[in-house]
Amino acid sequence: MEDKKCKLKSKEKYYIIILIVIILAQVLYKIYVGYHKEDFFVDELSSYGLMNYSQAYMFEKADFSNNWHNKEYFDDYLVISKDEAWDWSPIYKNQMEDFHPPLYYLLLRIAASFTIGGFSKWTGLSLNIMIFICCAIALYKIGNLLFKDKKIALVLVFIYGFSKFSTENTLFIRMYQLLELQIILLLGWHIKNEAKLQLEIKELLKLIILIILGSLTHYYYIIFLIGICIVKIINYIKRKQFKNLMKYIIAICIAEVLISFIFPGYTEQLKKNFVRCNDTSIESSEVETEASVNILIRETKYLNILDNHMFNFKITYVILGLTIISIILLILNTYKNIKMKRKSKYSLEIIYIIVPMIFYWGIITTTSPYIDVRYILPFFILLLISIVYMLTFILKKLIKSEKSIIIVLMIISLLYVLPFYGNTELEYQYSSNKEAIEKIQKYKEVPCIYIYTDKDMLKNNFLLNLNYIRQFENVYVMNKTEFSTENLEKVLDRIDTSKGIIIYDEGMGTNDRAKQIVKNMDEFSKYKKIVRFTEDEITKGVVTLIY
Repeated sequence: MEDKKCKLKSKEKYYIIILIVIILAQVLYKIYVGYHKEDFFVDELSSYGLMNYSQAYMFEKADFSNNWHNKEYFDDYLVISKDEAWDWSPIYKNQMEDFHPPLYYLLLRIAASFTIGGFSKWTGLSLNIMIFICCAIALYKIGNLLFKDKKIALVLVFIYGFSKFSTENTLFIRMYQLLELQIILLLGWHIKNEAKLQLEIKELLKLIILIILGSLTHYYYIIFLIGICIVKIINYIKRKQFKNLMKYIIAICIAEVLISFIFPGYTEQLKKNFVRCNDTSIESSEVETEASVNILIRETKYLNILDNHMFNFKITYVILGLTIISIILLILNTYKNIKMKRKSKYSLEIIYIIVPMIFYWGIITTTSPYIDVRYILPFFILLLISIVYMLTFILKKLIKSEKSIIIVLMIISLLYVLPFYGNTELEYQYSSNKEAIEKIQKYKEVPCIYIYTDKDMLKNNFLLNLNYIRQFENVYVMNKTEFSTENLEKVLDRIDTSKGIIIYDEGMGTNDRAKQIVKNMDEFSKYKKIVRFTEDEITKGVVTLIY
């Protein structure tokens, strides 16, 4: 008996060692990819500002427009200075004005405490990598619960950590990696407690904590929570476990009440997000008006995103086909067992994944303010678990040898993972922007006139350009309505223009203003040169000199 226990412990250690090796390899890969991240999405820079700056939106400062600013002025939005090191109020205060709850910003602020006085992409990337490790461990535990097989659980972790969507999620310095973790943990709780006849206080407390943390991460967590709660409540009613049902509902209600105490703006923000998601008048380069109102177009676009980020190779379509076949077989197998009044040897906990997953997809793809991969990033991991589960089910039907099943799964996982490594660039990596930033740095000592379109567009457009304009030593911020030869003369009289000037146009009406500059070149003859940047030229890494 003792020998058997020793063997089990030895095997357990063996699997843990393999898990550690897999995760370490994945972390090294993510560090490598992170090293080549050269630029930031709008919301990533917003993450730094919201956890640090004295107010939610920098451009609302009284001195923002019609003033010369040095590099430190813009860096202040992204960097925690020594004086601000112990001021944690922005985490809470800024989220009351923004669209998201504060938990991720709190964690990012903790991570930023190690880089006081400087801005680094590794602040956000290291936080995401730590969260990813937690995701991988939680996924391994879910794999154990679902498959009752540690080897298959290891295969699941292997596919997840090396997948394209997981790497992109880690690269994106935003709360979606944390949201993914919260969803996995909630899923794990429901699978673990699926067959329990009596819900213990300890488990109810865990549920309350999970709901609080998840709800304080992102409001999309609520969508998954509703989906999984529907499944759980139906199961309790079917089994006539009304005591457990009452405990479950009370725990959820307690969690929601506590959330409102912890973050009083929670309910108001939920309403604000609901209005935002149903506002079809949102104007952005990321969303088309037609896509805002036509569900069919939205679904098509989201399916294209799914194809690009998860099914970017023909073998995956074969896997998807096999998965659909296995779902049919699973339904037939379940029906047969019910008819013959015998218990299925296959776990039906998969229902806790499939139903909330479909519910999440349906709500997000029809209501998200923009059509973008970031909103469905947590969906990918749920789909991955479902596919591995269904593939395992069909392989067990076709192959009797357990070793052969693992070998087939490993071959399939390699065929799935490897093609993504041929891609030159990942979402949110922006490695091609390196050239643009290097070119800007050559002109960093040249005075820059930054022209913005209007106040309403500043939230996105300013952050879109922030990583570029913060490279300059002197920047004058000007509204397009104030741009004229006469005003420009007044502005330039206040600064040394011996090295020329730079006109940085955020993009709207660029050609007209460029023509205006060229037309009036005689009036600017005292300047050696004018360097014109536009948003399109920056992203393409092009610098235009106007002599």
